[in-house]
Amino acid sequence: STQFLGSAIGGVVTYSAGYAIHTFTANGTFSVTGTLPVEYLIVAGGGGGGYRHGAGGGGGGLLTASVTATAASFPIVVGAGGAGGNLALPDGRNGSNSSALSFTAIGGGGGGSNDGTAPGNGGSGGGAPQGRTPGTGVTGQGFNGGAGSAANYNHGGGGGAGGVGVSGTNTQSGNGGPGLL
Repeated sequence: STQFLGSAIGGVVTYSAGYAIHTFTANGTFSVTGTLPVEYLIVAGGGGGGYRHGAGGGGGGLLTASVTATAASFPIVVGAGGAGGNLALPDGRNGSNSSALSFTAIGGGGGGSNDGTAPGNGGSGGGAPQGRTPGTGVTGQGFNGGAGSAANYNHGGGGGAGGVGVSGTNTQSGNGGPGLL
């Protein structure tokens, strides 16, 4: 059996049910002394929504698992959300990647716009306007965006960590894909 002896510093630390929870909302360093079991949850920035008749941006990629960390300092990068579309750049921009413990979650794909070219691929894909292909998600991190309706500018929702974005219908735009429970 493995014996874990060590400690860690970094982020805002809270305690719950015997766990020390290190939360990072900005870039930082997670430093481990000794050997520790670590359960991680890494979430990238979500994609921005499309401009004028725009579709929803995809959720940032999500990674979660357990590893054994040995003495080291690990850089933590917290990805920002992507900007929404505008007149000059109608498609929403992809979110930025987040990384920790040598793992990288991919930023969500930007939502498409009727005035743009295509929704973005990413951790979860951006939703599509009518007549365009939804953005694709990264396997193991998120899902594809939803498709747009053929009528009425009702576009697809962005993909989520727990499922595909909902496609638009003739009467309404699609919701974003579900999160991971």
